[in-house]
Amino acid sequence: MFANYLKIFIRDGFRFLWRNKGIAFASVIALAVALTITGFTVVFVNSGNQVVEHLQSQLEINAYVSQDVSRLDALELSKEIEKMPGFSDLEFVSREKGIVLLQERFGTEMDLESTLGGVNPLPDHYIIRSTSPEMVEPLVTELRRLPQIENIVYGKEIVDNVLSFTFWARNLGMFLIFGVMLAAIFLIMITIRLTVYSRAQEIRVMKFVGATNWYIILPFFIEGLMIGLFGGLIAAGITFAGYQNVMEYVLLNIAFIPLEYDYPRLYMTLGSIVGGGIFIGALGSLMATRKYLKV
Repeated sequence: MFANYLKIFIRDGFRFLWRNKGIAFASVIALAVALTITGFTVVFVNSGNQVVEHLQSQLEINAYVSQDVSRLDALELSKEIEKMPGFSDLEFVSREKGIVLLQERFGTEMDLESTLGGVNPLPDHYIIRSTSPEMVEPLVTELRRLPQIENIVYGKEIVDNVLSFTFWARNLGMFLIFGVMLAAIFLIMITIRLTVYSRAQEIRVMKFVGATNWYIILPFFIEGLMIGLFGGLIAAGITFAGYQNVMEYVLLNIAFIPLEYDYPRLYMTLGSIVGGGIFIGALGSLMATRKYLKV
């Protein structure tokens, strides 16, 4: 019995969709536009977060050990540093390795050994990373308390700029997503209400012949679901193609921006677009019809 009713509702839903294909097409386009804007906004925010995460991973604290401290004592410092709040990981760079790295930086244009007269003036030092940009300052404060540490270099201005950029990127991104989604829902609701209103006579006839409210609502519900599905698929396709083209352009022409393809997050976004389209189309149709019928 239920299966038969379901077949009737699905058939009527497709029949309504085809009979009013002009308005249905306009609804699909409106939904696709709104979801495409939402999709591009989410992709933009995700890419911004990827840049932020890269910048955060590049934040390093260079803690230079006093020349008076022996190598053994310098190595023992790692145990104290690892206990500090905000600590993530560290790397010990000996003075011998430091001079080699410095020579690699200068290349063959300068022979540091002959320039320095065979004397290595570099101290041992630690490269330390914090768990987050917010923990850099507390970690530096703890490091300054160690008498074996002579100097600390960590780029305070860079840390402050990264924190500021992180705050604005994430909050602005959430604001954009929220604003675009509200606009999309508003646009879709108006379109669906116009669709239902255009069939006022048809609904009145169905009510006159004794059709129940749910018998009237369900075909519109299925129609809204199909409109949402088509609109979501179109928006997902446009978003995917746009992402591919933009990423290809960025990687080829703006290589200094630390971006890379993030397909797992992209597929999650595309799935959310399709699912959101189905949900909004079906729910919008249901709400508009129920309100019109005053169920």
